[in-house]
Amino acid sequence: MAGTPDNELLSSTSDQEETSMSNSRPVYSPRRINQDIRLCTITRTHEKDTYGIEITSCPIELFYSIRILPSGNKKLSNEPQNLHAALAGVKPNDRIVEINDESVDLRTLEEVVQLLQETKYPQPLILLVTNAETYDYYRHHDKQIHSKLPNVRKLSNRVEKRIVSSPLDGLRKTNSLMDLHLPKPTTTHRNIPRTSFNQIKSENSLVNVCKGDLATQNVDVIVVSSSSQFLFDSICQAGGTDFTNAYNAEVKKKPGRSLISIKADGKLTSKQVYFLPWTERFDHLMLSASIQKFVSDAITEAANDKFRSMAFPAIGCGLYGYSIDLVARTMTTEAYQQSLKHRINVSFVIQPQRMDVFETFRNQIDSIIPKQLFEVKSTTIKNGSIEVIKGDMTKQKVDVIIASSSSGFLLKTILNAAGADVSTAYNNELKNRPNAILIETPGGALFCKRIFFVKWEPNHDPQTLRISLTDMVSTVIQSAISHKFTSIAFPAIGCGNLGCSVNIVVETLVFEMKKCLLKRQLPWTVKFVIEPSQQNVYDEFWTQVSKKQDDLDQQCLYEIPSTWETSTDNKMRFELSPNTREFQEVKQKFNDAMHVLAKEIIRIERIQNERWYVQYLAHQKDFKSRLNNDTERRLFHGCPEQAANSIITDCFNRSHAGANATLYGVGAYFSSHATFSHSYANPNSNGERRMFIARVLIGKTTPGDSSMKTRPVGFDSTTDGNHIFVIYHDAQAYAEYLITYK
Repeated sequence: MAGTPDNELLSSTSDQEETSMSNSRPVYSPRRINQDIRLCTITRTHEKDTYGIEITSCPIELFYSIRILPSGNKKLSNEPQNLHAALAGVKPNDRIVEINDESVDLRTLEEVVQLLQETKYPQPLILLVTNAETYDYYRHHDKQIHSKLPNVRKLSNRVEKRIVSSPLDGLRKTNSLMDLHLPKPTTTHRNIPRTSFNQIKSENSLVNVCKGDLATQNVDVIVVSSSSQFLFDSICQAGGTDFTNAYNAEVKKKPGRSLISIKADGKLTSKQVYFLPWTERFDHLMLSASIQKFVSDAITEAANDKFRSMAFPAIGCGLYGYSIDLVARTMTTEAYQQSLKHRINVSFVIQPQRMDVFETFRNQIDSIIPKQLFEVKSTTIKNGSIEVIKGDMTKQKVDVIIASSSSGFLLKTILNAAGADVSTAYNNELKNRPNAILIETPGGALFCKRIFFVKWEPNHDPQTLRISLTDMVSTVIQSAISHKFTSIAFPAIGCGNLGCSVNIVVETLVFEMKKCLLKRQLPWTVKFVIEPSQQNVYDEFWTQVSKKQDDLDQQCLYEIPSTWETSTDNKMRFELSPNTREFQEVKQKFNDAMHVLAKEIIRIERIQNERWYVQYLAHQKDFKSRLNNDTERRLFHGCPEQAANSIITDCFNRSHAGANATLYGVGAYFSSHATFSHSYANPNSNGERRMFIARVLIGKTTPGDSSMKTRPVGFDSTTDGNHIFVIYHDAQAYAEYLITYK
């Protein structure tokens, strides 16, 4: 990077981003330059002569400035410092590169001011300076100026007699170009090693940076600076003739509107393109304000249009020559604030060859994201792992994200972040399947493949709460297995404003997931994502997760029946062979109960729905503990063929409530008399009927009536007082066998 510059300055077309329509933008052309690089001095003195020195930021934050001011300047009269200094060998419009052989590239303005203020008489500071023409040449060709260059003019042994004295007035702002310029800290022209990263996405941040082509970004909106002719032409070319014509028509239709929104077309992969200008400014405050408005206006418009993702270019970092630090800091900070407000994912797309811009944006994004969002603890469970994370649920990069219908805030947050298509899909499913335990949708704008919306209700009763959480986790696990997912993110369900016991919720959720990973030896990554403000919840999750595996009660790892067959394709129906003892026992029980009503048994199928079986066993354990008695009964349930298929998949859920009768309550009906259930086993077109033999937890029962839509308080089921039993909880019964007969 260091070296003597070429004598010829060749015109460059490598900076694609900023070929301006504005006449004020610098344009480089082939010509020879007068290379003027010098070592000079600044010396503190006690004399009060006729000049002052002003330290200030250059308006576009590329340089610091020291300006020689005439004596008697009113702006200097009230300054607290009364320093006097001498400048030797410095010319108007010089730009400072080094102070005492150290580059000022990494020094802040405050550090430079302090260095000048602490200068001790008569020791001088040695300045490496150059004129504007030479500095711009080196900057444009990505070359470094330093005091070891052979063409640097060295200091004379004598100090020139031109003396200036001043108070140093620190941070005075000005809107004009300065007399002496000092490069501001910037990564613009630093040789930054290339890395393997093409995309930096912070897991918990809504703001990201990637390398690529803005036109090919798969987002809802791409934002184009209409002040950049090259970028404008590039997007219009990718959009095609119809796209360009639509833009021109919109401009004519709304000549005073700054933001022009056009539907993407051609090779553009986004849904919409926003064209809006930004104003180039010499004053760094005005420049920042212009960039902030550019970002804010675009994100606000996208939010109003219900978009959830968008991509920006890095404006001002090409031939405009503005500080990359300033641009990156302003754009990322504003984007982060607006994205939190509107829940929009924002990407900054950097040209692959501009590693300096990419690295600066990446560093700025890292610096603005709150540190607590990155707090992650994890432990290994067999082949899988469990992580406890402080962060944003909508930013988790997993196969599936879990949402609970009981948390209105979380539900709304996830739907808003996922986008309009996901919201529509969820609402349609909810309308068509109001009693569904789990609703699936695509991930939309989230970093996941699917979203599982689980129907779960909080409860203040400890036992009921544990059972409901066990049921919920089991449902999620079975659905994830069916999709062959390997990573999943849970929120801290019930730990917010629902008033549930945090200890019970956390203990149950962690226990069930540990049990799953231990028993099945799944290579899963399970994430429990906690809001950063919920430190107590985070601590409790980590306490439970970090417990030794020996602490896990192995007796609670429910065993499936020994008669069950293995399956690799989630098969749930297994036809029994007539030669087996299992077949003969089921046949005998059925024939004894049916008397002569069943003329022929066509087949008997064993139902292997592990999700519902595990939930049933959890309820059975609770019933035994609570009632100190085994209330399980094997009962019959007759139904049409279509209902039988649904029961095998979803068991006796609430969608079947009242399907056959409501005389003793609006629930799922069972009978100890197969002849009674036979009347509800309507035959199909082939004359085939279907009846289940089910394991049912009767619990504490009471006479029912048609007004009962839920179990009466203090009871588990309702009855006719003889052979009919009605249950109101999905997992209170398990369909064990399905008999098809005539």
